[in-house]
Amino acid sequence: MDVEELFAAFPWARFLPADDRSEFLREFVDMTGAGENNIPARVLQMIVEWRSTAQVHADPKLLAALQEPQRT
Repeated sequence: MDVEELFAAFPWARFLPADDRSEFLREFVDMTGAGENNIPARVLQMIVEWRSTAQVHADPKLLAALQEPQRT
């Protein structure tokens, strides 16, 4: 899967920073390939988590709020 195919399948991935898009692509390929990690629930959870990350990056106010130092 290349980046354009990734965007076609997961349009929200466009909101991820470039490094995160690359990491998502690597993780997706690893999770959907042969092996013990190829469990639908794990793959779905990984996609949901990345989509949530993309939603944060798509909302400048939310991103700024989450990047502020935490007050104790």
